Amino acid sequence: MSRFRSWTTPAKLAQLLGFALAGGAVAGCTDLLHNTDFANECASDPTLRGCDVRPITTDDPDEALRRATRACAWLGACNGTLKGGTGACFGRALAALDGRVAPPLGARGQAAEKWALLAAATSCDAVTRATGLAPSSVSCGASSAEYTGCAGDVRILCPAATVAGTAPVGAEPCPLAGQMCSPSTTADAQCTGIAGLTCSGPPRCDGSRMVVCESGRDVGRDCALEGDGTCVALNGTVGCLPRAGGTACSPSDVACSADGRYADVCSAGEIVRVDCSPLGLKCRPGPAKAGATPFDYCTSGSETIDACADGDRCENGKLTACVHGASVSISCGDVGLGACRSDGPGRAACSPP
Repeated sequence: MSRFRSWTTPAKLAQLLGFALAGGAVAGCTDLLHNTDFANECASDPTLRGCDVRPITTDDPDEALRRATRACAWLGACNGTLKGGTGACFGRALAALDGRVAPPLGARGQAAEKWALLAAATSCDAVTRATGLAPSSVSCGASSAEYTGCAGDVRILCPAATVAGTAPVGAEPCPLAGQMCSPSTTADAQCTGIAGLTCSGPPRCDGSRMVVCESGRDVGRDCALEGDGTCVALNGTVGCLPRAGGTACSPSDVACSADGRYADVCSAGEIVRVDCSPLGLKCRPGPAKAGATPFDYCTSGSETIDACADGDRCENGKLTACVHGASVSISCGDVGLGACRSDGPGRAACSPP
């Protein structure tokens, strides 16, 4: 049985997205629904594949960036982060909220509900509703060094402490990545697919879930939370079926447009065009990868995507996050939060209001 709740309905998403954001970021739910040819087709024929759940995206790049900024800044301020956590959040948030990135693979179900709440967050209570975690309600054990554990499906970072009972100093809600939290006997819990940290065998589907084993860790995701909601295994690889039918394909190298803006990738036997232009990224050529997310095919243009691999940091009074090699600066005050604080190497966040 799935660990996740049933898919969120369009009416529920509209209710969640109806919150007003400070600074005019969101005026109402109607502005948040993705208005594309696909949406028009669904209006004409609601029985088309993927029309049962409306995406929560916008085609306005400035609006998408505002929503992603608010979602990730408030998540870090209220729950703390792990190394590079704000940058990782940004990539996932843009894939979920920016309708230009890869709309056929947009968030659905519980993931869409959580991103809707975070994109409209104005309090830590809203973040708690989205993540299911109130850090003050979780107690860490005594340890001579930092360690990661699980609080439900939230990966938490616990500090070194001589006595038990301290609160976690960082959190990563695994369902935002379509995953679950898997504890480790070495105190190194990870967000994983359904096979956890004892994964073996070729890429495959387990119901709606992708199983993709890398060094014993399942890096797959639950396709019930994105695209059409279906996992498809094809020619030795695995992927989530896109929300709308596309051109048939076989898994192969990623095809980049001449200007590097677009990456054409094969997901579950159908072409999905990924727009790498948010944050100024470019298509990253190379073989398609089982379990990849849209931005895995995008890079800052350097030799590797780790051009700013030091993680998140406070710089010139702003929170600076690293997103696939591109640095993104967040002015904490602009989203109603306190000054940037450094929580350790690669870990920085805005202060709570």
